Amino acid sequence: MEHIYSTQEVAELAGVHKDTLLRWLREGKVPEPARNRNGWRVFSEEDMRRVTGYANNLEIPSVVNEPPASAWATHSDRIEKLKNADFNFESAKTDYLTHSIHPYPAKYIPQIPRTIIRELASAGDTVLDPFCGSGTTIVESMRLECHAVGVDANPL
Repeated sequence: MEHIYSTQEVAELAGVHKDTLLRWLREGKVPEPARNRNGWRVFSEEDMRRVTGYANNLEIPSVVNEPPASAWATHSDRIEKLKNADFNFESAKTDYLTHSIHPYPAKYIPQIPRTIIRELASAGDTVLDPFCGSGTTIVESMRLECHAVGVDANPL
């Protein structure tokens, strides 16, 4: 009988975070596997090889060199998605966690950075907020399992 792999197992074998694999599935970069009677994804040996093959053949943009054209195309697609995103958070709860500790000039609601980070970053990526103010972007980055770096001239 053929071994069946879970999403977590396939992600680990591919050397990526589970959320990255789920994004690849959503974006159609790797084919969607079958699902069991409970609706869970079940990866066959062949499915697992496709995912690990895709992960091993990715072009990782270098910090020093110009990123490959494919990286810009993917980035452009994500920017297009954000342009069409619904940023109406009228009834959203905005004062959870540390978001209501103190007022800060130009403070924005946490749903804005969360929407952007979800689209542009994967778990384990690092998010830089060079004007972090009250730390909204930092908190939301950490909630999405990203590393976060924030800098601000104001000591508060």
